[in-house]
Amino acid sequence: MEYSFNARFAKLLKAKGIKPSQVAKKMNVSRQVVDNYLGNTLPGFSHLLKIIGAFPEVNLRWLILGEGDEGVNEEELIDMFQVEKSNIKLETIKMLWNEDRKELNRLRLMNNRLVQKIMDYDGKIEELNSIIHIEADSQQMAGI
Repeated sequence: MEYSFNARFAKLLKAKGIKPSQVAKKMNVSRQVVDNYLGNTLPGFSHLLKIIGAFPEVNLRWLILGEGDEGVNEEELIDMFQVEKSNIKLETIKMLWNEDRKELNRLRLMNNRLVQKIMDYDGKIEELNSIIHIEADSQQMAGI
């Protein structure tokens, strides 16, 4: 059993086959910061969050306290899956809502165009009716 965070962190990197420079990039920190954690320095809270973000599958109790197994326990895995599943649902809902909104806007535009065409045709029909009435009146006056 590893007795320090630093030893467990080193074991994690070795088990994953990840170089310190890769971890630094994944955590968005300098290589020196990762080297410090492989030495004797303990991470602050914000860097712990970055480590967790880089290795979500790791059992945090093991990494921080040395308790339990290295991997995520079943309850943590189920919780992570539920969060991921709910995030997927939320993203899907947002995507569908945006698509529906775009479709609604497209249909509104099409409707406006159709209304305009109907108004144009109504105007032409009124014009033709006027012409027909004028011709009918003319013919009546002419006695045809």
